[in-house]
Amino acid sequence: MQEITYRDLTSLSDFATVVDLEQAIWGPGYTEPVPVPILAVTVKRGGILIGAFDGLRMIGFVYSLAGLKGGRPMQWSHMAGVVDQFRNAGIGYRLKLLQRERALQMGLDLIEWTYDPLQAMNAHLNFTKLGVVVEEYEENVYGASQSPLHRGNPTDRFVAEWRIGAPHV
Repeated sequence: MQEITYRDLTSLSDFATVVDLEQAIWGPGYTEPVPVPILAVTVKRGGILIGAFDGLRMIGFVYSLAGLKGGRPMQWSHMAGVVDQFRNAGIGYRLKLLQRERALQMGLDLIEWTYDPLQAMNAHLNFTKLGVVVEEYEENVYGASQSPLHRGNPTDRFVAEWRIGAPHV
């Protein structure tokens, strides 16, 4: 393993690699990757897309879209993932910190996302490392998932609220 590097993803080639990576991370039954044109438009219009690389190979990414909450601009973090062999190496955490840095540079103070409360590793990252709070619980947000990770179960989720300008973050 080489030193992991990180960079903003801005090209159509980068976006195509993200689509391939989504399918690799979420497995062969995953049929809902974010398409290249949507990645391209959202990045050009205030979204954040950052990749993690082992040499030239993309091994993880974080993706968020510009959004509004209560009339205030914020980021909605749609996806973050790292390939199996690099999980538990701090890469997901580093990607989230870079996402935070980009959002702060945009003058934002909030990033939100949903996560599965049954995934202990995600709970540890979200609460212990990032300092998120949960103010909402949503039932079956995305419908029955075809991802091998969730195997057709309902997609009940916590909505993580990451107040990125707060002192505890």
